[in-house]
Amino acid sequence: MKNLNVAKKLLVAFGVAIGCGILVGAIGIIGMTTINNAMSGMYYQNVLPIEALADMREIYATQRNDFRAIFLSKDQSEVEPMIAEIEETYHELDQAFALYEESIQPGDDETAYFAAKELWMTQFKGMKEDVYALARAGKFAQALPG
Repeated sequence: MKNLNVAKKLLVAFGVAIGCGILVGAIGIIGMTTINNAMSGMYYQNVLPIEALADMREIYATQRNDFRAIFLSKDQSEVEPMIAEIEETYHELDQAFALYEESIQPGDDETAYFAAKELWMTQFKGMKEDVYALARAGKFAQALPG
């Protein structure tokens, strides 16, 4: 370094500084990419399924409320529009089921989910059809428990 003049020493110093800056920048970009990928995975594996479950819960609550409304109204003219409103929610429910199923992990959660879905698709569907038939026949009192 003693034989180099001042200009060359400055060039070497700036070159080293630029090299260090490029290295730090590359490490930063790699780190940000890693964090972005981890956050995307977290969103698709955790947040979307939670949103799907929340949508399912909301649809179930709305349907239960609509079933009660059919029988509490005791008005035959309101039965078909209320049934149509309930039936419209099934497409949304199917979408929520599909979204959740994409992310479910094998284990207890998977077993509980498919058991609940089976119950929904069989027993509740049968009960729903019975309720619809009673409501269409105007037998509101028979459909209410107790």
